[in-house]
Amino acid sequence: MQSLINTLRSEQTGGAVSVSGAADETTDIAKLWQLALRWKWWVVAPIVMCVTLALLVTLMVVPRFRATTRLEISREDNSLVSVDNRPQTMLADQEFYKTQYGLLESRELAIRVASDLRLENSAAFFAAAGLTLDQASKRADGATLAGAEARAMRAEAAAGILLKSLVVDPVEQSRLVDVSYSNPDRALAQQVANAWAQNFIKMNLERKYDSTSYARRFLEGRLEDVRRRLEQSERELVSYASGQRIINLPASEGADAKSSDHRTLVGDNLLSLNSALAEARVARIEAQSRLASAGGDSSREALGSATISQLRQKRAEAAADRAKLLAQFAPGYPSVRALALQIAQLDSALAREEARITKSLHSSYDDAVRRESGLQAQLDQAQNRLFDLRRRSIQYNILQREVDTNRSLYDGLLQRYKEIGISGGVGTNNVSIVDRAVLPGRPSYPRPMINLLVALIVGVFLGGLVAFVRDQLDDAFTDPAQISQAVGLTNLGTIPRMNGSPIEALSDPKSPITDAYLSLGTNLQYASAEGIPRTLSVTSTRSGEGKSTTSMAIARTLARLGKRVLLIDGDMRSPSIDGLLGIPSQAGLSDYLANAATVDHLLHPSPFENLSVITAGRIPPNAAELLSGPRLEALLAELGDLFDHIIIDCPPVLGLADAPLVANKVQGTLFAIESHGTRLGAVRVAISRLRDTNAHLVGTVLIKFDARKQAYGYGYDYGYGYGSKQPGQAG
Repeated sequence: MQSLINTLRSEQTGGAVSVSGAADETTDIAKLWQLALRWKWWVVAPIVMCVTLALLVTLMVVPRFRATTRLEISREDNSLVSVDNRPQTMLADQEFYKTQYGLLESRELAIRVASDLRLENSAAFFAAAGLTLDQASKRADGATLAGAEARAMRAEAAAGILLKSLVVDPVEQSRLVDVSYSNPDRALAQQVANAWAQNFIKMNLERKYDSTSYARRFLEGRLEDVRRRLEQSERELVSYASGQRIINLPASEGADAKSSDHRTLVGDNLLSLNSALAEARVARIEAQSRLASAGGDSSREALGSATISQLRQKRAEAAADRAKLLAQFAPGYPSVRALALQIAQLDSALAREEARITKSLHSSYDDAVRRESGLQAQLDQAQNRLFDLRRRSIQYNILQREVDTNRSLYDGLLQRYKEIGISGGVGTNNVSIVDRAVLPGRPSYPRPMINLLVALIVGVFLGGLVAFVRDQLDDAFTDPAQISQAVGLTNLGTIPRMNGSPIEALSDPKSPITDAYLSLGTNLQYASAEGIPRTLSVTSTRSGEGKSTTSMAIARTLARLGKRVLLIDGDMRSPSIDGLLGIPSQAGLSDYLANAATVDHLLHPSPFENLSVITAGRIPPNAAELLSGPRLEALLAELGDLFDHIIIDCPPVLGLADAPLVANKVQGTLFAIESHGTRLGAVRVAISRLRDTNAHLVGTVLIKFDARKQAYGYGYDYGYGYGSKQPGQAG
């Protein structure tokens, strides 16, 4: 609507016209107020209709009472049995609560509530919904049920009725939810709201129990099946191991207390033989090293032998004693000879002892070599047995993996079975009642003040919308300044709307009408270089715009200025001048054009001084044919010598050829436009037709102008036809 105020009309493309400068200077509020006043009935009508409709609905509707129960719904705590401690995501919370709200509106819950309150047998409950017990007992195909089937069908119908009046309203940013039910019976509304919450809690616990029981039964069956498979796979494993003589030693435990793989006996023997072979090889290398170093006095075995050490010490002592004696006695001395014999005996004993040690080293080396060779042979045999065992253990490993798989599956199912047993025994409930429904004190629907306020707002909106649309579609002239821009003609005068007889208004020299037409006459003097055209036709777009009154008023104004003026009623289809001036119908223009009368018979006096009148005469069958002849031009030439100005009241332009024919034969044509009535498109078409006949358009005059409707217009259909006019109406 603001855009309408800023630019009410676009130029020729949209058939709209711009507002005047004075209207642009008014405030937006004033323009809105002017728009409301201009289309006040179009604004008031929707308001009255909406308010009346709201009032009727409020008075006719049955009052309903609403009872509300508030619940708290928490997320289920599975920490006792869950091994996943990750926090729940926001998306999961939304899905959970939306699921709960959907369960609150489920048909199964509604059926439980209806059965709990025995509503399937309540005739009053179904009567409030416009049904009877018999109607509620019928199936969709029209068949009437009986007994338990009828009760079940009525319970279904009662559930549908309950759901229509149920409202689940979650409280934002909380775990609370309001469950409301409305009904004409306030006690029933309270009972349904409380029963709904209680049955929801029961259904929630039953659903948990049912799901747990089903899971337990399912796991029991699966456990029994897996147990049988585990036993069968273990039997097959033991049977195969016995047949293939595969012996596994008990598993050992590592530092992390986790069981390692089973060890085979062949594998353990292989490990033992490998360790023994390594030890034998080390012993053989040591014996070989000792043997290589044997044979000298300084050998490790000789140095380590206590006997050799004692013999060497004794020999050294004997040699020392002999050396002392040789310093005093000759070698043949008995004591010296005795010591030499003793030394020889000691050397022989040392030689024998060293030979014994060497023989012992050879024996140790040979034993080490034989032991190493024996262990190597045993190790090779153990390796062959291990390779054979591995070939035979392929199927064993397959059977072992099947046993392990069955055991792992069995352990997992058993653990889950225990967890379900724990969770099923906890019996927690995540839904609780915060506030129970109380007996409603006043109806929740209808609410008269709110209904009327909403109806008023809607009515104002619709009224404003209708006014805006009507104003957008209207392209009537509302301001004199619009004419020049819209049709390219100068507006020579603006005539205000008059009340009463035009003759009485023009008879008062101080009336606004007289002043307006006097101003029009003054502007006509500047319409051409010769002043006011001596022959002037007045026409309009359609009938009823006021062209006849304008013609008579211009003639009256010129006559008051002392001019000799002739007023011709050129509208031979629907004459008006004789009615305006009170002149009896006599021979007129049509008679002259039909060559049935002379000029002397045409002129008639008028109530005004200096003003003569030629009436339209008898209505001819074809006025355009008469006007197209030469007699009209001859008449104007003959009367031009008798009168200073000749004013012709022409028929309207649209739909007729009369006005263009007359305009082609006069010096000037004045085009009358009805303010707030004539459409811009029609005016343009009419003026275009006049210009096509080379008519000289001196300007326009805006008639029936209402300053209170300035810058706003109203559109009427235009047309023309024969017939009498209403009293006081002029074309």
